[in-house]
Amino acid sequence: MIKNVLPWAISGIALVCCVATIYSLMAYRDVVNKIVASEEFSDLEDYGQAITILESAMTSSIVKFFGVKRETLEDLSTAAATREVDKRHFEDGLNAGSDDLLDGINKLSEIARDSRYFDQSQIKIGEFRLQLLQLELDSADEKTKKAEEEIKLLFISNKVLETTLNQETESKLAAESAASMANQRADDEATAKRSAQQQAADQELLAQEEAAGKKLAQ
Repeated sequence: MIKNVLPWAISGIALVCCVATIYSLMAYRDVVNKIVASEEFSDLEDYGQAITILESAMTSSIVKFFGVKRETLEDLSTAAATREVDKRHFEDGLNAGSDDLLDGINKLSEIARDSRYFDQSQIKIGEFRLQLLQLELDSADEKTKKAEEEIKLLFISNKVLETTLNQETESKLAAESAASMANQRADDEATAKRSAQQQAADQELLAQEEAAGKKLAQ
């Protein structure tokens, strides 16, 4: 009886072992495939999907009960979660820089050196600094142009004022010259009038003297 049962028992055990081995191999292959898939999604920067796949792999019986690839899965999950945070921080820095260059530079400067986004953040920081420098140069050029325009307007204003002063001076000199000439004419006329009056008085006196002489002679 035992001899008859023993082969069947051995066959059953062998079958169970074979099925368990096949299941384990399939489960192991599934875990490995999920690890590869999570790495692919991580390379595509879809860390949320990568974490979901890794969490699914962690539920496998060979991971839960036998610890197969558990450490690898935990390390990959931690790395994906860290990269997801760094990516969000990087995107926040880009968004901040679109409104305020200095704010963007400050946020991007906080990304750790060992982060996957460190090199990208440094490149963006350089771009933001170039834009900031260009804005400063544009502002300086604008101030220079404004100063040049103010100098030009001041020069024109001074020229207009100088022309006005020259015209006023010329008008004043002309008026003074005309007044001087008028005064001179008035003086000349007064002198001529006095001279004529004096001549008339002299002639009248002479005539009176001649008349008196004639009377004496008679």
